[in-house]
Amino acid sequence: MTTLNAAEHAGTAGATPEDVVRDILAYIKAQSRGAYGYVAQEQFERLYYSARYIESRGRKSDAILDIGSHPYFVPAYLSLRGFENVLTVEIPRRDDYARSPSWKFRSITLDIEESRFPLPDDSLDLVVLFEVFEHLYRRPNQVFREICRILKPGGRVMISTPNGARLSSYARAVFRQQFGGSLHEASACFESSGIYTHLREYSLAELRDYLGHFDLVVEEVKFQSFRHLEYPYENALAKGFDLAFSWIKKRLTAIHIIQTNIFIVARCTKKPAA
Repeated sequence: MTTLNAAEHAGTAGATPEDVVRDILAYIKAQSRGAYGYVAQEQFERLYYSARYIESRGRKSDAILDIGSHPYFVPAYLSLRGFENVLTVEIPRRDDYARSPSWKFRSITLDIEESRFPLPDDSLDLVVLFEVFEHLYRRPNQVFREICRILKPGGRVMISTPNGARLSSYARAVFRQQFGGSLHEASACFESSGIYTHLREYSLAELRDYLGHFDLVVEEVKFQSFRHLEYPYENALAKGFDLAFSWIKKRLTAIHIIQTNIFIVARCTKKPAA
C-alpha cells in the first residue's frame, strides 16, 4: 500500500486508523527533537489505546481538552479522525516542535498548577490527563478545581497514570528502601525542563478518594500493561523476557499488582448552574 501523508489521510475516506498513526509517527520522527523516541519507546501503545478509546466513546462534536499533551499524538490522531473541537494545554517546553498544518486542534501554553484555565464554566465534554497526574506536585487541587469548573455536568475526565500498587513498587520499597522516585532526579529534571519526574505514584483507592473531593465519580477502571514499540534492549535475551512477560500480563489483567498502568474514566456529578 502506498503511504499517504497526514494531510491526504485527513481527507481520504478509506484511511484506516493504522494509516493515520503511521503518518503521525513519521511526522514526529522527522520534525521533533527527541519526542519520537519518547513516544516509540515508552508511550506509543498507551497513547494509541487512549486515542482509540476516546474515538469509540466520543462524538465528533465533543469539546475535548487534553492536558499535558506533548508530543501531541492524541490530539493529532483525534483531529485527523474528524474530531472538530480539540484543545491542548501544555507548559512552555524546550523540546517543542511545529505541528503539522493538517492537525486541526488549538493549543494553549499555560502552567496548569498556577493559572486559571482561559475557558468558560461548563464548556467541556471531556478532559484528558494521560501520564500527567503523577507529575503534579505544587497545586494539584488547583488543577482539579479548574477541571471541575470547566466540565459540563455529566462530563468526564479520562486519566492514565502508573499503578502505584504494582508489584515492582513493593519490591522497590522492600529491597531498595525507596518509596517513589528519586528526589534528586526529579529536581534535576525540573531544573532542566520545567517538568518533574515521578516522585509519587498512586493506588486506585487513593485516586478514587482524591477525585471524589472534586465531584468526580469513577465509573470505569482498567488495569493494563503496555509494550514498548522500539525499546533499546541490551540483548536478545532481555528482549525475549520482556516480550514474554508483556504477553502474560496482557492475558492476566485481573491480577492488578502486575499491571503497570491504571486507566480511569470519572464522571462530573456537579449540579447544573441555576
